[in-house]
Amino acid sequence: NTKNCLSSLKEKGFKIVATTPHEKDCTLKELPIDNKFALVFGTEKEGISKDVFEMADAYVKIPMYGFTESFNISVCAALCMYELTERIRSSSSIQSKLSEEEKTDVYLSWLRHSISKVEFIEKDFLNKEN
Repeated sequence: NTKNCLSSLKEKGFKIVATTPHEKDCTLKELPIDNKFALVFGTEKEGISKDVFEMADAYVKIPMYGFTESFNISVCAALCMYELTERIRSSSSIQSKLSEEEKTDVYLSWLRHSISKVEFIEKDFLNKEN
């Protein structure tokens, strides 16, 4: 559910940045990157959903020249990730590395989603530890 996902991200301190060539947008070079944000892409045909549009804190565009309005989704995502990664890496004021605790949390989350019947394995492990 899009609304639940975006609400959860906002509760965790993320700004929602939607990609769209229309409303109150800025370029990737102008986008503030000094705080956590989630970049949301729409579908190639329809763009971002109404929920994303309404819940977004900012909008970003990739300038286009010629007759087309937008890049396809894979090109858009690649251009955004490249530009933002370069900006983050070149900034001395942005702490872009995960803390050890964050690394552990991400790793455990990945494991829990990768292992079938993980709840039984965890329960068995915890029972053996006690």
